[in-house]
Amino acid sequence: MSNLDKIIEKEGDYLKWIYESQSGIQYKCIIKRNKHIKNLCGYVVLTKDNKFYGKDYDDIPVQVHGGLTFSSEVNGEWLIGFDCAHHGDITPGCGYEGLSYMGTYKDMNFVKSECESLAEQISNHSISKIREIKLGKLI
Repeated sequence: MSNLDKIIEKEGDYLKWIYESQSGIQYKCIIKRNKHIKNLCGYVVLTKDNKFYGKDYDDIPVQVHGGLTFSSEVNGEWLIGFDCAHHGDITPGCGYEGLSYMGTYKDMNFVKSECESLAEQISNHSISKIREIKLGKLI
């Protein structure tokens, strides 16, 4: 078993948690491993309160690893997400584990951090939060 196989076995294939943004808005975050090439993908669930709910990922201006590559309704929830299968990313299922010059493996901690960064950026586009800020300026 390679070192990368050990890392993958230890971190697992799935993680779900609630992230609370600095503005107090809570987001469900999910990490899933691609079954075929074994890279990790990160997702944030948007509520209808967010102005990006229902939007195509190309129309959502955020900074995340490799850019957004996913937006869709899944089981009644609107998810946006990214993957770690870009140039410079080691995709374990493709047999590049021992070739460090091919890039780096983006582990669960990296993807969790990117999900939380994405949630933080998205929180700035909560309709109720924007309304609250505008009302605060009027008072």
